[in-house]
Amino acid sequence: MSKDTSGKLNDAAVPSNFNTSKLNAPRAAEEWMTVPLSSLCTIKNGKSDTQDATDDGLYAFFDRSKVIKKSRRYLFDCEALIIPGEGTEFIPRHFIGKFDLHQRAYALYNFSKEINARFLFYYLIYQKDYFPRVAVGATVKSLRMRHFEELQIAFTCIEEQRRIADTLDKVFESLERARINCALNLQIVRSAFESYRDAIFVTNANSHFKRLDEVASFRNGANFTKASRGQTATIIGVKDFRDRFFTPTEDLASVTIDGDINEEDVLRANDLLTVRSNGNADLIGRTMLVEECPHNALHSGFTIRTRLITDDVWPRYLCHFMRSRATRKRLTNGGTGTNIKSLNQGSLASLVCSFPPLAQQKLLANQLDRFSNATDRLQGVYEEKLSLLDGLKQSLLHKAFSGQLHQRQSKAAVIPFPIKISNISPTDLHIGVLAVAYATHEALHRASDFGHVKAEKIAHMVEAYVGVDLGRAPVRDAAGPNDFPHLKKVEHRADKAGYLTFARQPSGAYRVTKKAGFDSLVTKTRTALADRNQDLDKLLNLMTPMTTKQAEIFATVYAAWNNLLMDGEPITDERIVHAAREDWHSDKLNIPRDKFFTAIAWIRAKGLCPEGKGKKVEAKKH
Repeated sequence: MSKDTSGKLNDAAVPSNFNTSKLNAPRAAEEWMTVPLSSLCTIKNGKSDTQDATDDGLYAFFDRSKVIKKSRRYLFDCEALIIPGEGTEFIPRHFIGKFDLHQRAYALYNFSKEINARFLFYYLIYQKDYFPRVAVGATVKSLRMRHFEELQIAFTCIEEQRRIADTLDKVFESLERARINCALNLQIVRSAFESYRDAIFVTNANSHFKRLDEVASFRNGANFTKASRGQTATIIGVKDFRDRFFTPTEDLASVTIDGDINEEDVLRANDLLTVRSNGNADLIGRTMLVEECPHNALHSGFTIRTRLITDDVWPRYLCHFMRSRATRKRLTNGGTGTNIKSLNQGSLASLVCSFPPLAQQKLLANQLDRFSNATDRLQGVYEEKLSLLDGLKQSLLHKAFSGQLHQRQSKAAVIPFPIKISNISPTDLHIGVLAVAYATHEALHRASDFGHVKAEKIAHMVEAYVGVDLGRAPVRDAAGPNDFPHLKKVEHRADKAGYLTFARQPSGAYRVTKKAGFDSLVTKTRTALADRNQDLDKLLNLMTPMTTKQAEIFATVYAAWNNLLMDGEPITDERIVHAAREDWHSDKLNIPRDKFFTAIAWIRAKGLCPEGKGKKVEAKKH
């Protein structure tokens, strides 16, 4: 194994206007500077392809997947940070030695003497949202060389970098051990319940064994297409199963079926639903019990309904049997099909279950319910701990790269966020952003939703997520993060300059009226934002369909979450909700807590998690 220790800059990659003499100047631990990644290392993609992977290779082979494969050759022999160039996650790996590299993966190596590789590794993890944000492609997201070269890296002196990297190594190692132990405990808790449930259905004394078709009838669900022109019905589909025991009663889809609703298809209390067909084999055989359901609710054609035809079977007992590991295994292994696994009514009808007397079925079901509830509580504790560990990692990274891990008080200057855009004033840029947002709402026939409150929520997210400074000083207000005094100044300027006005309607709401300079301002704003238009469009595409209340909850949760990160607080869903609801404003107590938890899950799913930077939303002064 060899390692390049020349420490020379890759001069060819340094921008012509970059003063490299700054890099060579000695700096104290308090001093930070920001330079493009291209000035700190060599950046190169590989030459190998998927078929170059082999089981008997001697060298590590890095491609786009999370699994490290093997190769018979090597392209690099050095210390490197390796990042996949395609996919949904672009998480770096640190490696020292000989390795092969896929043509769609990138290696950072030949590091300058100004940068510590482990420090850079953690910095890239800290900036984990950068690569997904700039990646291009409609279907498969991919990175280009420019995305690496232009990434701004904030760093301090090499001695301080080593100390920060060493600290993070030790703490992350401890956190990983804790995560593994927590995950193991969670697995033990789940396995204990599953083993208890399995034992009940194989050791039952005084039981009669019957096939399911002796105690129940079966029916496939309703089929429908976009061309269907019949009645509208509430539908329970595969997406509603998850790991639920009971069918949900809220947030169910409505569909148009062919013709009228057949009474035989309508779900009743104590029906059981089982997934019969899905591309994910793990979903096959999942079962839920209908405890209560909306009027005229149906189930989709990808599910089978089991309806009891005898009073000698307790529905909850049968549902536990259907959800047991042994039953799930029989159903999954019995699934047919190559790409889409599928069950049929015969698969369910042939299942054999032990049925003790009805009173004992109820007793056993109650025991399983209690054990299940206790398991859920323990599972919640361990999942909360796992979430806390993830929050601790992000909090620690934030402290490290905002200068808070220094042994003495630091001045800690890092990348400015949000940034000021040149060639346009913050006020005109604010008006321009509102103009672009209104135009998007108008195009999607949502102009009536664009009032004062939603305009402020969009403006806040443009500063907090897109990273563009609009000159606001947001506070915690009843309707979320607001700076209405600034918005009033923006409105005054927009009216006087002939861009747009917010006109008060008889209902009391405010609506936008475009003026002569509206279109030219949109063009000027788009030009000024340059490559940040992509982030703005992503944000608007997500927020335009929102109601005013949804936009308020989204912006509030984002701001509260970001505040916690800026304060270095451990992050859990409960902490975020408390900060966004109980600690925000008394009016927020009128919104159910579950709406905030839903917003957190949505933010994660959309890749919008805050990073603990930008403007902190302070309490409103009275």
